[in-house]
Parts: sequence; C-alpha cells; structure tokens
Amino acid sequence: MQQPIPPTFLTNACEILAHTSNGLSGSEIIAVTSRHAFENDVDIPHPTYPFGMRNKRTALFENLMEFPPQLQYTIIKELCKHSKLKRTSPRETQQLLVKLTSRYSHLNNSDLSKSLDTKLVEQTKHWLDAYPSALS
Repeated sequence: MQQPIPPTFLTNACEILAHTSNGLSGSEIIAVTSRHAFENDVDIPHPTYPFGMRNKRTALFENLMEFPPQLQYTIIKELCKHSKLKRTSPRETQQLLVKLTSRYSHLNNSDLSKSLDTKLVEQTKHWLDAYPSALS
C-alpha cells in the first residue's frame, strides 16, 4: 500500500500556500480545488468563495482531505507553482515542493523524471547549504 500524505504535512502545506499575507487568496485556492473536484467527481466542503466562518488555510485543508492522496499531491504541486507564490514566497514554496516530491513522489501519476524540476532541486540544495539553521 502506498503511503498517503499525512495530515501534519497537509496542515503545514496549507500554512504556506494560504498564508495570510504571502499566500494565495481564498478565490485562487477555490478555483484550483473546485476545478479538481469537478474533473474528478469529488465533493468538497468549500466549493465556492467566500467560505463562511472558515479561514482560507482551514478551507484548503478541509478541501484537500476530501481528495485521494494522488490528487492531494497534484493539487499541492500545482499550487506551489502558482505565479503569485513565485513572487510572494518563492523560498518557502520551493522548499515545500522539494519536500512534497522527495517524500511523496510515489503519488505522482506522471513519470518522475518528467515532473522533477532539477533546477529547483539544485537551487534548494544551495539554499539549504547556505542556511543550515533553517532546517532546525
């Protein structure tokens, strides 16, 4: 059996992806999760924005929990590559993407060699070497 993405990883991913000031907006999050829900016939608790009393991190987490692990992987990967995050929090999202691919690449439906961004891996290695205290 394939190892699923644990809720602790999903929680931390949501903290980065839906960060209050550096993350995606609620409508950007809903656009991606609703599209995947529609394409894969998944019922999500927050299909529209605004999503009531929930904050966007919680709404993203609750939506992700409704998807099977392979789709969680795909959605997180897609969100990490969002153009807004490349401007507002490139280091955090690239580190998240590296953790996602290194820990859960078995959930990737496409060929790993096609999906692995080798330039990203090299940049992240450089950052991690330059900032070893970031790992603690």
